Amino acid sequence: MGQNESAAALRRDGRDEARERMLLAHDALALWVARRYRHSGLDPEDLAQEARLGLLRASERFDPERGVRFATYAPWWVRRTLQAALRRQGLGGARVAPFDEQRFGTVAPGFGLSDDAECVPACLRRLPPAEAAVLRLRHGLEGCAPRTGRAVARLFALSPEAVGRIERRAMARLKAALEERRCRDAD
Repeated sequence: MGQNESAAALRRDGRDEARERMLLAHDALALWVARRYRHSGLDPEDLAQEARLGLLRASERFDPERGVRFATYAPWWVRRTLQAALRRQGLGGARVAPFDEQRFGTVAPGFGLSDDAECVPACLRRLPPAEAAVLRLRHGLEGCAPRTGRAVARLFALSPEAVGRIERRAMARLKAALEERRCRDAD
């Protein structure tokens, strides 16, 4: 091995050692970001592993010459890796408990569909899963208290505005399904 090759190997070893120290120092940061996804349906150990993979990816792509602190740069990569893992598992956001018709009870006040309370569970099953989940959580249709748009947004790792759009779209589809069902029943 020539002098240039050995110098390059020393630099590479130094970088690897520095990267290892940086990963150990920021492990708690990655786990802190992963906590946000604890209700997503992914196993906690898998969440931690994916968070660490995101931290590793951040360390590989980090350029200190840009003047950004690693602690500012890394969470974006950790979130991106966690969201990719959720999509791979088909979870896409939050895990929602299966709908239990026995616990459905009455429709939450303000839902605007109290006349159709017994038809709502069947119509909810016809909606896309994410839309049905948002309606169930926002309007307390699983026997729990209704949640705010902000709380649902945190569960799904979305903005409150995105949750509002999903809710409006889901309500329109639900009302259309109920109207279709009423017309079928009238015939």
